[in-house]
Amino acid sequence: MIEKFLESYVSAFLSHSPASIAKYYEFPAIFYTESGEVVSFTEEQFLSNTSELLRKYKSIGVSSIDSELLGVSSASNSLELISVLWHFKAENGAIIYSANTKYLVKKSGCDYKIVSVIIVNEYTRFSKVLQEKI
Repeated sequence: MIEKFLESYVSAFLSHSPASIAKYYEFPAIFYTESGEVVSFTEEQFLSNTSELLRKYKSIGVSSIDSELLGVSSASNSLELISVLWHFKAENGAIIYSANTKYLVKKSGCDYKIVSVIIVNEYTRFSKVLQEKI
């Protein structure tokens, strides 16, 4: 079940549509940065931030994204913590960078919504690639 959710989420990212990606979130969306800072996004803020993120992905040559589900654990009757390894790839299939992110997802019937994101190391890895491209 979580695997299908993740596949669908990846497809939303590959559509390059912030609105399609936002459909997977419950708002306000809570993000925990690598430094432990808590950032809360309204849907409008999320759309703006995601648009900028997609622009940056494009600027470093990301043309596809693969995911690897590393683990799923129950946080409560309605919440699951999932760990995902993301592979951001160039058009030729070469990995530009990989990063781990954790998601707290809420189960609602047969559906899931992301309620919180824990950025494990993506900012550091993405920033390094971005600096190398400048």
